[in-house]
Amino acid sequence: MKFLQMVRDSVYNPAFYRLVISGAGPSATRYFSSVVALVAIVVTVMSATSFFPWLASTGGIEKLRTTVLSAYPDELALQYRDGHVTSNVEEPYVISMPAASGASSSDDRTPQNLLVIDTTHTVVPQDLDRYRTAAILAGDAIWTKDSKGIQVHTFEDWNKDPFTLDKAAVTGFVDKIAEVMMPMIIIGFALLPLVLCVAFFIGYLTYMLFGALVIMIVGKVRKIDISYSVSYRLGLFLITLPVAYGLLRSAFPILNVPFLFTIILAIAAYVNFEPEKAETVTVEKADLWGGTESEKTPAV
Repeated sequence: MKFLQMVRDSVYNPAFYRLVISGAGPSATRYFSSVVALVAIVVTVMSATSFFPWLASTGGIEKLRTTVLSAYPDELALQYRDGHVTSNVEEPYVISMPAASGASSSDDRTPQNLLVIDTTHTVVPQDLDRYRTAAILAGDAIWTKDSKGIQVHTFEDWNKDPFTLDKAAVTGFVDKIAEVMMPMIIIGFALLPLVLCVAFFIGYLTYMLFGALVIMIVGKVRKIDISYSVSYRLGLFLITLPVAYGLLRSAFPILNVPFLFTIILAIAAYVNFEPEKAETVTVEKADLWGGTESEKTPAV
């Protein structure tokens, strides 16, 4: 195939790069776009072959559904009306962290509870630490604490329609999400090559603004005078090996070496920038004694 031949030429073919420097080579943009599209497809396949086995090994969406539903108590029912929330349980009502239920921590700042419901008392900021909880559901607001501090989300801007949140309502909502989750995952992976293609295209073109300078320097070392625009065009071919290294680095993080991407680009330029050697011809001429002597002169 022509594309495979161009890949081989882009890896090593000094004659090919002399042709590109002369301006008579193939379209750099077309080749670069093909490489980017191929990389996007390969990365998508690598991601899919990692994600779907992981999803199956963890129990998939069904286990996620079970985990979410188990976090909501069977007996709990919350009612919202006129900007206020009430519950049918004795308060304060504590819902523990699913992964930390029954566990203890020596760090008092670590939340041990997912939510504390206290709709009958006035909540103060110290209650978040006192209950060691990530959030408190008060009668008129939800209090949360994160790295930015304490946040209070009031119910003033909520939908004014009253509703009841119980185990049956939560189950129905979670089941609807579970039904569409797998199709959404499949659609996401189907669109991923397009998203990656755009991202890689922009990313590599941006990098080549710097890479073209590296190629120009290598050209000076090899005594080849090229402009920045020609160097940029050469980079769209020379980037083949660095991109291949990037794929290997993604699959095997141990191969991640700082600046190796640029080093490979420079090496690829160096080995492909061979000045064209002048051919010589042998000219025989008569000497003063009637004999001949050979003289090598550059071919014109």
